[in-house]
Amino acid sequence: MLQDVVSKCYADAGFAPGSTVAVAFSGGADSVALLAATVEAGYRAVALHCNFHLRGDESDRDEKFAREFAAKLGVEINVAHFDVTARRGATRESVETACRELRYQWFLNQFEASSPRWNCVAIAHHANDNVETFFLNLLRGSGLRGLTAIPAKRGIFLRPLLDVSREAITRWLADRQLHYIVDSTNLLTDCRRNMLRNSTLPAFSADFPRLYDAVTSTVDNLRRDNALLDYFIECESDRLTLADGSIDLLTLAQMPQAPTLLYHILNRKFGPGFSHATAHSIIRNIDHTGAAFHSADRSVTVAIHRRTLCQITHHTARETELPIVSLIEQGEVETPFGKLLCRVIPRSEFAPARDPFSIWIDSELLPSDAVLTLRPRRYGDRIKPFGMRGSRLVSDIVSDAKLPADKKGWVPVMLCGDDVIWVPGLRASRLYTVQQATKRIIELHLCCDMQTEC
Repeated sequence: MLQDVVSKCYADAGFAPGSTVAVAFSGGADSVALLAATVEAGYRAVALHCNFHLRGDESDRDEKFAREFAAKLGVEINVAHFDVTARRGATRESVETACRELRYQWFLNQFEASSPRWNCVAIAHHANDNVETFFLNLLRGSGLRGLTAIPAKRGIFLRPLLDVSREAITRWLADRQLHYIVDSTNLLTDCRRNMLRNSTLPAFSADFPRLYDAVTSTVDNLRRDNALLDYFIECESDRLTLADGSIDLLTLAQMPQAPTLLYHILNRKFGPGFSHATAHSIIRNIDHTGAAFHSADRSVTVAIHRRTLCQITHHTARETELPIVSLIEQGEVETPFGKLLCRVIPRSEFAPARDPFSIWIDSELLPSDAVLTLRPRRYGDRIKPFGMRGSRLVSDIVSDAKLPADKKGWVPVMLCGDDVIWVPGLRASRLYTVQQATKRIIELHLCCDMQTEC
């Protein structure tokens, strides 16, 4: 019986009868069954209904049904209204993505605000949804994790019906004479999931009657394989992580399928968004200290240092342009690397200290419209160091400084035009330096977390 399946799922998650479970409740067959089975299993339920106002009167009909059904069961209901058009205008998401993001964020907010705290938010995905997701991920070119389809549990979200077919759900509802509504958009073929559900999979099933059972069995097998892979990656990640938190690339590169292993470690250790191509590139550039690599959205950056890989501490740092005129006027500016202080002094007050976080520039040598740029260092950056001839790679200067692993990739550079004029904390350039005839000096000081105080 469906209530037994639901009860077992909650019990396995550690929730005793009488405790509170929030249920995502659209009013469709799946959510009606889940809400009713939750109550029948002896749990206190709270229904969460979303009105996206995408289907005119039908959307309001759904909300009316949801309120009436919840009242019939004696269940509390919370309803949210969303402006999907406004969301899409800001994010350019598809309708499906915008609704999903709005829905799940609201569920999370409701969970966080609940008092006493709910045990979970239950979602009514079932076995047919899982098969559809398997094929969607397969056809877009997924890896093993994607082929495991919908997770039974993720964070606060629990899916008690994931092993129950749609047919079993509708039979259970019919036996109890429980009514539900049908979303007319589910009958259309205007999106990929609906095309699979209403056209492609029924055609497959005509020739392969056990299609849904076979795919469900395949997904179960893949989940077990994926769990083993996760265990292996966790063990190897721990073994390859050095005391300072960096990854031992030299040892990793000698292992079978090294780029694939690195791909999994990157996405586990530093967050999702690293591609297989990036992992291959890191292995190819193992001897290139200073080479930096980014996640897809550039929110996380890692860098190579002496055949190890470390995360840049200020991974959200972006290029910051600093027009010298406004910088002088403001006196200080907040940058992703810390506060940049600026002042103009006459030659008579010039008393340079041995402070690598300060630099003094001859203002008369700078162009009148000069723009200084502060950004993370990049592979190939070079500086003409003060007191030396020629130039040096910034990566070599960083290497010589023997910084901790988590600081090696962090080091910023300041440029004037295309010239690196300062590596804060390490080295200044001989360009634009104070001369005997200099009358007006620009003093810059960067307060950052590489210093103990500022």
